[in-house]
Amino acid sequence: MSKELLLNSSDHLSAVGILREALQILRRNGKLVVSIALFSLLSNCLLFLGNHFSIEPFLFDLVMNIFQLRTHQPDTPEYHTLVIAIKKDVGVLLGNELIIAVAMWVVFLFSMIATVYASAVTYSGKKATPKEVLTQTGRSWHGPAITWFYISLMSVGCSVLILIMFGVLTMIANGSIPLYSVMHYFPLVTLALFMVLLVLSVNLYLGMVWMVGVVVSVLEDGCYGMEALGKAEELMVGRKLQGYVVTLVLGLVLVLVSGFVGYEAGDVKISAKFGAGLHFMLTNIICLWKMYGAMVYTLLYFECKKIHGEEVKVQLGSGQRMFPTVPRFTATLA
Repeated sequence: MSKELLLNSSDHLSAVGILREALQILRRNGKLVVSIALFSLLSNCLLFLGNHFSIEPFLFDLVMNIFQLRTHQPDTPEYHTLVIAIKKDVGVLLGNELIIAVAMWVVFLFSMIATVYASAVTYSGKKATPKEVLTQTGRSWHGPAITWFYISLMSVGCSVLILIMFGVLTMIANGSIPLYSVMHYFPLVTLALFMVLLVLSVNLYLGMVWMVGVVVSVLEDGCYGMEALGKAEELMVGRKLQGYVVTLVLGLVLVLVSGFVGYEAGDVKISAKFGAGLHFMLTNIICLWKMYGAMVYTLLYFECKKIHGEEVKVQLGSGQRMFPTVPRFTATLA
């Protein structure tokens, strides 16, 4: 005989609970989540195929021109003609990649906003149609877009600092920057380990604050950009451990899959068609995993709001719906 357990305000999800609960969103409102996933996958498929077939002739022409360039002297008319053709091909390829990158950014942002709305509504025990969620996503995209723009700028800045740090460490290790001989042993290893741990901890912290900030900019009307990131940092007080764990898990899987994408792209032993198919499949896996990540951070946002005793307000359709931070659903126990 089964019994029902009603969640109450004293229930707090652990990091594992948040990861597990995010999977339950699909079961509770599969039609809504699948609709968003299909839109995202179909858009990525069209962009991938469009990019593949549009750059293929220019890429082939670029390779042939570079190969022919080696057979001509620099002061000949043929050499200058090939240089002009190479510049043209490079310009077309860069322009095409820029357009594709912007289009993929738009699709990613639209899918993430819709996923956050769907997760918030579903986790709260409410119902919403795909039309409601997609309509609201189209109305409120500018706030999350501004927030994500700030995140992108800060991400680039952090990447540059990391490269500089590891560049200096590499120069010390290979002797480009002379130090006393004692620095080539234990102190150097200690410094390297400290830098790795520092970079990892800072990335985890910034990652969870940034993603919760995106959720804030989606669910809280008028709060976006640096204000949303500041609000996210305040909300994370008391839930940082859970945030660190879920960010580490999500990041590790993403790094492993992305690393495999890079590995197969550089593998000359596989055919071009098989490589393109494998790359397409892995790209879709990354897309779905990012959707799952948006669900996880939405639940983490709810948990943070629960600790601070705040309610979640979600704008859907023609009016605003106020959802309690504690989901009103029942869990069946055997």
